[in-house]
Amino acid sequence: VSDPKKTAFIGGAIQFTGYLLAYLASRAAEPRVNSSVPIVALLFAVAWHGGAWLDAAGVSVNCVNFPRNRGMVLGILKSFFGLSGSVFAQVY
Repeated sequence: VSDPKKTAFIGGAIQFTGYLLAYLASRAAEPRVNSSVPIVALLFAVAWHGGAWLDAAGVSVNCVNFPRNRGMVLGILKSFFGLSGSVFAQVY
């Protein structure tokens, strides 16, 4: 079992890198970053992969912290993780 802080740090770094490169590609601020649709889709997939790492860190910490209510806590975490994507899509 890995340290949740390491997992969260790695996930945050992956997510930051993906979103930063997607931002640069979509704004055409960096001419070296290709802004074609498949490239931007790949960069968003990298960013969302980092989000999955952050979700895994949250799940492991909450399973340890709440062993009696593990099912309810995981249900709440997973529902908010799913809702965050829909809120993000509605806002942007």
